[in-house]
Amino acid sequence: MSARLEVRRVAALVVAALAVGAAGCAERQPVAGQPQASRAKADSKPWEGSPTAFAAPEAQKGDRGAWEKALRTRAENQNEYVRSR
Repeated sequence: MSARLEVRRVAALVVAALAVGAAGCAERQPVAGQPQASRAKADSKPWEGSPTAFAAPEAQKGDRGAWEKALRTRAENQNEYVRSR
């Protein structure tokens, strides 16, 4: 009788684990009128961002030309082929 009880317990645990696993894969439908936390907002242009401590010193906010020049200079400095000549 003890072996049968053990088999039932294991079977119940397996069924419970499968139910929890299947519930985790379910997709909830959005409710109308409620804001969605995952709604993406439009990105701003990269050169319009506020300067940080990691930004190139010559890059000014809103200056696309200076931003592109800073990117080009950075890429050239990281190019091992140019540096090894």
